[in-house]
Amino acid sequence: QFLYFIGTRHLITRQMSGAGRKHRAKKLTSDFLDDNWEPVLAEHEAAAVVASTTSGGKTVGVTYADGATGVVTIPGKFHKVIWLLRGDPIIVEHRATLQRKLSPQQARALGAVDASFAALVNASEQSGAPSPANEVADASSGDAAAATNATSQHGGDEEVDDEVAAAEAMFVNPNRCRYGSRRRVAAEESEEEEEEEEDDE
Repeated sequence: QFLYFIGTRHLITRQMSGAGRKHRAKKLTSDFLDDNWEPVLAEHEAAAVVASTTSGGKTVGVTYADGATGVVTIPGKFHKVIWLLRGDPIIVEHRATLQRKLSPQQARALGAVDASFAALVNASEQSGAPSPANEVADASSGDAAAATNATSQHGGDEEVDDEVAAAEAMFVNPNRCRYGSRRRVAAEESEEEEEEEEDDE
C-alpha cells in the first residue's frame, strides 16, 4: 500500500504540474490580451520601459523614460509563452524583474496617462527599433546590394556566390541545433578513417 501511495502521489503531482503549466500560459495570455487593464505603477514600485536589446536568454536590456538603461531578469513563467522583441513596451518591477508585457492597446492606455512613457514609445518607434522580420528584410536587401556591387566590380558569379554565402552565414540562429553540420563532420571523419585503413592495407 505504501508503494502504491507513492506511485499515485507521483502521478497526481505530474498531472498537477501539467495543469499548472497550462494555467500559467492561459493567465499570461489573458493578461496580455486584457484591453480593460488599468496600470497602477506606484503600488508595485514598477516602471514602464521599452525593451532595447534582447539576447534570447533570461535577461533583456531596457530603456527607462529618463534615458537610463539597464538589464532586467525575465521570470521563468514567461518561457515559451510571451516573446519579447526590441521596442516592446513592458512593465518592470523594482528595476530588476519583468512583470508584464503590454499589448498595443495597453501601451496606448498607459501613454494616455503617462506622457513620459508615451514619449519613450514614440522615440523608440522613430528610431526604428527593428523587429526580427525587419532585420531579415534589411539583411536580404543588404545582401542584394552587396551582390550587385560585387558583380559590377569583379564581374564574376563565383565571387558573388561566395559573398552571399558569407552574408547568409552571419545570420544563423545560434539557438537552433545545426544537425547538418554534425552529420557533415561525422561523414568527413568516417571518410578519413576509410582513407587511413586503405593506406594501412
